[in-house]
Amino acid sequence: MSDSIFRIIARKLFRAVFKHYKRDYGRYTILMKYFIPWAAPKSSDVFDIITMDDGIRLELNVREYNQGYFYLFNNYEPETVAFLQQQTKKGDYAFDIGANMGYMSQILSRAVGENGKVFSFEPDPLNFAKLKKHNAMNNSNNVFPFQIALSKETGTLTLYHCIVDNSSSHSTIFYDARVSDTDTITVPAQTFDSFVKEHNIPKVDIVKIDVDGGEFNVIEGMKETLLEKKPVVILELFSEMLNISGMSVRTFKEYFYENFDYVSYKLNQNGVLTESPISEYHHTDNVVFVHTSKKDSLVNVRK
Repeated sequence: MSDSIFRIIARKLFRAVFKHYKRDYGRYTILMKYFIPWAAPKSSDVFDIITMDDGIRLELNVREYNQGYFYLFNNYEPETVAFLQQQTKKGDYAFDIGANMGYMSQILSRAVGENGKVFSFEPDPLNFAKLKKHNAMNNSNNVFPFQIALSKETGTLTLYHCIVDNSSSHSTIFYDARVSDTDTITVPAQTFDSFVKEHNIPKVDIVKIDVDGGEFNVIEGMKETLLEKKPVVILELFSEMLNISGMSVRTFKEYFYENFDYVSYKLNQNGVLTESPISEYHHTDNVVFVHTSKKDSLVNVRK
């Protein structure tokens, strides 16, 4: 569908002004109160193709919160990106669980190189289609997408869609402040361990998990992998979502340490790691879990 000249010009002006906006504070207001009402297309059928500063190409529906964020600010979770770029080595086997439209998969694709592999998991059909499109746009032949949810059991799950236009916040955990109990779909689910066995994957080096509350269920389904292959894991600890699952941040970290001998690290915006004690609280942070035997292999650690 057509897009007005006014909105096209306004969109370009917004992007020119804010693509280098460094502060986190104020971004939500800029995006939701000014950019989307005044500059985004009125129709979700209009797409903008951009090239990020890191060279990754994306096709974006900028009316959607997550994709509008990419368009306007030209970055996303810079601390996670920096961590993945610093810790991932050429030839690694990386896993992007909750890949959404595949931006982190593209980061990992470049990090592992032509001799490595990236396995991307995204159960939502619209997100999965965008994930595959971005693989093609970026010639990412080492990224292998799978339209399944990884969880604690193999079978099916209900995927609850976000109540606002934000495809990055769909969840298999019902949380009435964020998702709809009527706008749902049924998606196939598999455990991490069974996937690794089924596909004869020889090693697992780094795992990124972003599944909006289902992180513990993913971990429950990868016990054998954690014990045997000891990958580095980065995931979001969101205290409210953990509480819905009957856990706290502390019990989650205790579980990792007592069952798998993993310690935790917090990230700053440049990907610098600082060891985080079990007692440290995280309201909503990306936290890195590392097996004690691999602590010395980490880079960019603040002592």
